Amino acid sequence: MQRPRLVGGAGVFRECLERDVPLVRERYWPTPWCVEARLQTVLASVLRTWLLPRERYHRQVLMLADGGQVALDWMETECAEGAPVLLVLPGLTGASQAEYVRCVCGAARALRLRCVVFNNRGLGGLPLTSPRLYCAASHDDLAEVIHAVREAAPGVPLLAVGVSLGGLILGNYLAAHGAHAELHAALIISSPLNVPKGT
Repeated sequence: MQRPRLVGGAGVFRECLERDVPLVRERYWPTPWCVEARLQTVLASVLRTWLLPRERYHRQVLMLADGGQVALDWMETECAEGAPVLLVLPGLTGASQAEYVRCVCGAARALRLRCVVFNNRGLGGLPLTSPRLYCAASHDDLAEVIHAVREAAPGVPLLAVGVSLGGLILGNYLAAHGAHAELHAALIISSPLNVPKGT
């Protein structure tokens, strides 16, 4: 068994992880009957699919400037007035009922956050209404989604989490907008750091 390995340069962020996140100093002990990483991934997905409840959402279909459409699925939950909003960007074929998205939404509910899932063009039961598809390199749709979420929940902090392809789109948005990104915080999960090198 081994400790996690941090990959990256020295700096404030690494110091924060080493000081404030005890998990990076603990040994990892896999489940004895499930020691292989790919099997853990598949088994976790299957178990979450069966065990996690289906989320109830209120769907907002957003028509985009180019005639395309995306859906914003708002999680139905009791949140305090002014609660922050968490925008979830699923992966390549994910939508609001994907097991890992339901897991993120459940965590958001436990933190008393409002949660909205961004379903890309043609996913989550949406018909394609334009010849353009979604793409990791394009963050135009995300900019329109962020604007719509800000209109629906004005004056509250807006957070975002992107998983896999959703993380790539979120990262491209942040890189393009820098300090002008309309987000209070962002988290990217399981996204390749160098797509050309990884293919």
